[in-house]
Amino acid sequence: MNYSMGFIILILNISTWWSSLDVNYQTVIISSFVSLLILGLGCAIPEIIRRYNKSTELTQYKQFIEEWITESQQTLDEYIFYLEKLSDEIINNKSLIVSTWRSSIIHFSEINKIPLERYTDIYIFGIKHKDYKVKRVHLMNFLYQLEYLEKATSLIMDIYNEYRKRNTEIMSEWNNCNDNLYMLYSKINYKDNPEAERFYSCFKNTQDKYSSCSNVDIWESEYIQPTLDEMTRLKPSPESILFQIGIYTNDLNNVILKHYNYNEYGEVFAGYAANFKKSRETIDNFKNYFDNKKIKRYCK
Repeated sequence: MNYSMGFIILILNISTWWSSLDVNYQTVIISSFVSLLILGLGCAIPEIIRRYNKSTELTQYKQFIEEWITESQQTLDEYIFYLEKLSDEIINNKSLIVSTWRSSIIHFSEINKIPLERYTDIYIFGIKHKDYKVKRVHLMNFLYQLEYLEKATSLIMDIYNEYRKRNTEIMSEWNNCNDNLYMLYSKINYKDNPEAERFYSCFKNTQDKYSSCSNVDIWESEYIQPTLDEMTRLKPSPESILFQIGIYTNDLNNVILKHYNYNEYGEVFAGYAANFKKSRETIDNFKNYFDNKKIKRYCK
């Protein structure tokens, strides 16, 4: 009540003071006030427009980022699926034939055009939510995953090409060893070396049943291991034809060991698949956290 009375008294005093002023003074005061008002509006209106336009721009950027995440999620899921499939095929590969990989392409060109400052304007200062620490954590995790995924996809392709190259070398080595063994058997005089004929028969039967690059486990179980076990039992002299058969057969066995060692590439791809799943989860958390949060109407 006292405040109301005070305000009324103040208005009356101002009214009395204004009435007591000369008309010329009143005109000067009004002119000065209008000039100051126009000057203030002249400074404020462009700034208001600028802030509004920036808000609109940041909203559009935010919408683009969310659309990119949504569209990339399916691609990333396909990438993980085929990466796991490749890993399983390599780990369980019983053949010297290279495991094929269908690679989905994750496009980073457009998302990479957005500068770091723009992300900060959107998600740190533009979003209405005031918890800056949480916003910063989500944003940095998202940016780290973008960088990791882009580098990892390129690195994975390099590793796969390396795997293909080495597997092709193994296949070539296998074919050479197989040909060497076949040429050795074809030159043997079996009348003078009757013991060698049963090894050749085992070799020929295995070769007739399976191609030279077929299931290496079957080659190992039906020809290589029985032959090496028998050579260990017979202990042929280094000058004998059986000793040469044992050497060439062991060469085939060494190729198989290399093949199984290269199958460890499957574990490498499995590791990347697991990391990609974590990246997808982090990106999902980022999107879900900012999904319903709006940009301020007027951004600085």
